[in-house]
Amino acid sequence: MEKTAQAGKIYQGDNYIIVKKMMRKGESIPKHNHTHHDVIFTVISGKVAVNFDDKPFAMVEAGEIIRFDGQHFIDAEILEDAQIQVALIKHPCC
Repeated sequence: MEKTAQAGKIYQGDNYIIVKKMMRKGESIPKHNHTHHDVIFTVISGKVAVNFDDKPFAMVEAGEIIRFDGQHFIDAEILEDAQIQVALIKHPCC
């Protein structure tokens, strides 16, 4: 069993990576994707405006989770100071 409070890549296994981000209001997550992964994007605290493939998708608030195929491009704007956790789960094919 492990426990961590730090931000960044916090756990990694053969088929997954867990990342924690601490972000301030006004910061952004630049457009990117995660080919060959399923993505689980969880807002622990704060509020985040998320875009998929250059189109508005959702306002994600504390306690909310979105799941998507990493082939899609995501970018986001931090609307309130936020703690975000992202799980990248590798597709079995790759």
